[in-house]
Amino acid sequence: MMTGICRYTLLALAVPLLSACGGGGGSSSGGSVDPGAPQVSLTRLFSNAAFSSITDIQSQPYPGAASASGDRLFVVQQGGQIWVVDNDAGGNATPSLFLDISDRVTNSGEQGLLGLAFHPDFENNGHFYVHYVVDSAGISQRIRIVRYTVPDQANAPNTASAASEQDVLMVDQAAEGPPATNHNGGTVAFSPLNGYLHISVGDGGSANDPNGNGQNTGTLSGSVLRIDVDATGQGSYGIPADNPLRGVTGARGEVFAYGLRNPFKISFDMNGDLWIADVGQSAFEEVNFLAGGDTRGPNYGWDCREGSQAGAGPDMACASLQRSDFTDPVYEYGLPGSQSITGGYVYRGSVIPALLGLYIYGDFVGGQVWAYDPVSGNNQQLLDSSLNISTFGRGAAGELFVADYSGEIYRLDPTDE
Repeated sequence: MMTGICRYTLLALAVPLLSACGGGGGSSSGGSVDPGAPQVSLTRLFSNAAFSSITDIQSQPYPGAASASGDRLFVVQQGGQIWVVDNDAGGNATPSLFLDISDRVTNSGEQGLLGLAFHPDFENNGHFYVHYVVDSAGISQRIRIVRYTVPDQANAPNTASAASEQDVLMVDQAAEGPPATNHNGGTVAFSPLNGYLHISVGDGGSANDPNGNGQNTGTLSGSVLRIDVDATGQGSYGIPADNPLRGVTGARGEVFAYGLRNPFKISFDMNGDLWIADVGQSAFEEVNFLAGGDTRGPNYGWDCREGSQAGAGPDMACASLQRSDFTDPVYEYGLPGSQSITGGYVYRGSVIPALLGLYIYGDFVGGQVWAYDPVSGNNQQLLDSSLNISTFGRGAAGELFVADYSGEIYRLDPTDE
C-alpha cells in the first residue's frame, strides 16, 4: 500500500506521494499536544512569495556595514533555485533569486537540490556549499558537493554566480551498488568547533540497504562525512587528522559516523553537539546524537538495527558485530501517523524561554513538532499540524522557522495567553 512507500523512502518528496501517504491535509494521527508542553504556535511568513518544494532554510546577516540592516533567510528549492528574503522586513517581504542551478540538478522524487551551508568566513570569501543530486545524460545517481561564490558582496550581496561552481566531493552511489533514486541524505553543515564541513549521505536507496552501505565504511553512503574544505595542497578538501577512519585499511577517511539509513537533516548546536535525524523504514524514526569533540566514529546500527531493535533484513556484516558495537538513538518513535522524521535544531532563541536548550524537530507525514530535552530525556509534542514539514531553519537570533514542502514558511512563536 502507498503508506509503505513512505516508509521505504526518505521523505516521499515527490508530489504524487504526498496525497498517497496522507500528508498535506487534515490533522495527524500522532496524538495531541502534550499537557504541560510549552505553548507555541506557527506564524505564516512571506505569504506573497511563490516558494515551492522547500528542502532547506539557512540564514546570514548582510556583510560588512550593511549587517546592521538585519538578517536574511535563504530558501532552498528542490528544483535547483535558492531565494533570499529579508527576515527583518516583515512577513510580506519579497524574495529575490540568489542562485539558479536548475540546469544541472535532477529534480525527481527525492533527488534535487537538498542542502546549503555558508562558509564560516563567508563575509570575507563569499563561499557557500550545496548538496545536490544529478542523474542524467547517462550518469546514474551521484551526489555532488559543490562550492559557489558571491562575487560582489559589497554591491550585490544577494546575487551568487552559477558560473563559479567548484567541485568539492562526489558520492557515486550508483557505483556502490544497483542504482536507486532515494536515500541521498541532504545536509551540509559546518561545525562551530573546528570549521569542518559535515555532509549527510543516505544508504543509496531501496529497502533493507541491499548494498550493505550502512555497515560498509569503504563507501561514503549511509554516513555523516567530515572534511576540511580549507586544507591547502590536498586537492579540493583534506581529511582531518582526528577523523576516526583516517588511515584505516579499506575505509574511507571522510567517514565520521556511519550505520545510517537516511540522515536527511543534521544540525549543530552552538557547542558543537551534532544532532542526526535518521528516517526509518518499518519501525522507528531516530534522533541520534554525537557530542561535540567526540571523534570515536559511532556506528548507529543500520541495517543491523533499526533504532534500538534488530533490523528487518540485516546483511552479512551484522553477524560479526556485537550489541555493544552500536550506538542507540537518544530517542525514537514509530507508527501510527508519524512516518518520516525531519530534523531541526536546538533552540537558542529568546522569545520562547521554555524551549531553551531543547532539540526541536518534526515529522513530514504526521505534521507534528516535538521538543526533546537532552538533560532529562523527556520528549513533548508541541504542535499537531497539517504540514508536510520538510525542513526547519534557524535565524541569526536563534529563533526557528518551519517549512511546508509545498512552499509555505512559518515562524515558531509563543502562543498568546
